[in-house]
Amino acid sequence: MTASDRKSILKTTLLLFLICAVVTGIVAFVNLLTEDVIAGNEAAAADRAKFTVLPAAASFSPAELSDGKVGYIGKNDSGETVGYVFTTSANGYGGKLTVMTGFDRSGAVTGLVFLTLNETP
Repeated sequence: MTASDRKSILKTTLLLFLICAVVTGIVAFVNLLTEDVIAGNEAAAADRAKFTVLPAAASFSPAELSDGKVGYIGKNDSGETVGYVFTTSANGYGGKLTVMTGFDRSGAVTGLVFLTLNETP
């Protein structure tokens, strides 16, 4: 291998490294700009899911469970408790599965929504 071949390989390697560094920086910057919007969208989706899994409720108030997790108490327009909403998660083959489930006062399931589902079809 000649000196010019080594110089060419080094030049190509440095150019590829520079391109990768710039692209990584751009992706990190875009992620930083959009993280608040993404978090807001996820919170709005979770709020909509509460009304989907417990349609009899007009409002929800947080309730801390014994294990430190947060559930929600659903109340109707009169302020009476109509049910409960809990979010649970587990690890699947494709990643984390997050499920929101609604229960009425008798313990019957009123609805179920997948908040995150990264499994293959």
